[in-house]
Amino acid sequence: MKTLDRETLAEMLGLTRESSGVMDAFSTIGIFAAGIMLGAALGLLFAPRPGEELREELGERMGGLRDQVSHAARDAASMAQS
Repeated sequence: MKTLDRETLAEMLGLTRESSGVMDAFSTIGIFAAGIMLGAALGLLFAPRPGEELREELGERMGGLRDQVSHAARDAASMAQS
């Protein structure tokens, strides 16, 4: 009689997912980008500056970061298609 381990049981129930290198990369990039955004926002919020100046700079930095993440996602998607 064969014993069942967790992986075999999960596979039999259809609860496993096949990992994809591209999806793992997107997950890693997403987590990294979220950490960057959070760190930048916290750093700017605790900086000793007037509120209006702070909000303006925060908006500029977030826009630049959004562009960088967008470019990285496009590059990763084009590499995945190759």
